[in-house]
Amino acid sequence: MQVLCFNTINTLYNKGVQIAELLAQEKEILEGLIADGSLSEKDKNDLSEIYMQVEEMREKRLLINNLLEIYRDIKTVDTGILYSGKKQKSVIINSLEQLKSLSREHGISIICFSIDELDLEKELVSGILVSGDFVGSYITQIPSYIYNLALHEKTSSIRGMRRLRMMEKITVINPVNRFNQSIIFDILASISDIDDLMLPYDKLSQAILLEFLQKYDLVFLVPERGLFVHKSIIIEKNIDGMHNSYSINIGEDKVFCQENYLFLNIRKLIKERKYMVLKGTRLLGRGGFPLEARVYIQKDASGNWQVTEMLVKEENLQRGGERKGIYLLHDILADIFPEQADEVEEKLYSYSINICVYLSYYMCNLGSCTLDFVIDEKGNPYLLYFGGCEQNDHLFQIKNGELWWRYLKNSMAYLVFLRNQEKQNEGVV
Repeated sequence: MQVLCFNTINTLYNKGVQIAELLAQEKEILEGLIADGSLSEKDKNDLSEIYMQVEEMREKRLLINNLLEIYRDIKTVDTGILYSGKKQKSVIINSLEQLKSLSREHGISIICFSIDELDLEKELVSGILVSGDFVGSYITQIPSYIYNLALHEKTSSIRGMRRLRMMEKITVINPVNRFNQSIIFDILASISDIDDLMLPYDKLSQAILLEFLQKYDLVFLVPERGLFVHKSIIIEKNIDGMHNSYSINIGEDKVFCQENYLFLNIRKLIKERKYMVLKGTRLLGRGGFPLEARVYIQKDASGNWQVTEMLVKEENLQRGGERKGIYLLHDILADIFPEQADEVEEKLYSYSINICVYLSYYMCNLGSCTLDFVIDEKGNPYLLYFGGCEQNDHLFQIKNGELWWRYLKNSMAYLVFLRNQEKQNEGVV
């Protein structure tokens, strides 16, 4: 559909309705004339021919009106998915059958698009439209409810998202999907219900690092942003009994150095990026690699937080975020930690719910969150990272994408909940 159609589609439809009504009136008049006993058979036959032509014209007009009505409904698409980059677009394209199913289930049309496909001046967007069984490239008005899966890093994209969020009557769920971890940790540090979850932490500096190493034999260095892009580091002191000696561990790589050169070596690794220092702990692992639990939590069709998936991965503390494996948490815990598996899962569940409920007061329009935890050898989980929508393909790695399909279904169900809630408030539903 061309942009010009948006200015004429309702006019065409309304005129079509009027034409169909006039033709129906003409049919009634002709029926009355044909039934008049004073007319000759020839006149009746002539009027019957006209009647048939009017009926044919009315049927064609109704067909055209039906087509116009479909386009008019599509014009007012009120749900959308915002993705970023070729990788996420590929995910969306591979999910079209699931989106068609969701469209039919909820009676909605869904437009899938990137931030670059928005025309904020004209309030239009071009993208992939899913409406029932229809899938195609389309231009439509910006939908009222948008689920943002994207991570916006370019200045232009950040500005575009900021302008989109400020538009009247448009709600963007998860407008931000990457957060400054030191700010998140500062907020969470005030929650008494999750005290046991938080490792002692501070912003990295040479003085803070040495202070931590005086207190603890082991520390973790975690980037404040971009956990999966930049390296996480483990520092261990007094290796082999050597005084003031340390090992710097990045996954399988290990560097030894003296205290005088420690911060210099760290700076070479992290450059100017900002990091946090966390008290380290001996971690539960498998095959020599520390395991990390990833918890997916989303708002559901009733607007409540629910833990939807719990996975185990070997990623953040590996070589620069290089993934070693993705598994179901329950399966791994049952294998290597059977006596406490259920207890660990219960802790992760309750901690995650508490965190997201609390952060919702500070962050507008959260709908999906990912939380990464490390688990120590005693089965105690500790928060390592808090993020928004999934930016990796972890959910595709298990059960042939079934977990991703469930994630997508939950996301759209929450959008529909918000739409219906607003309509109820307006007295429409």
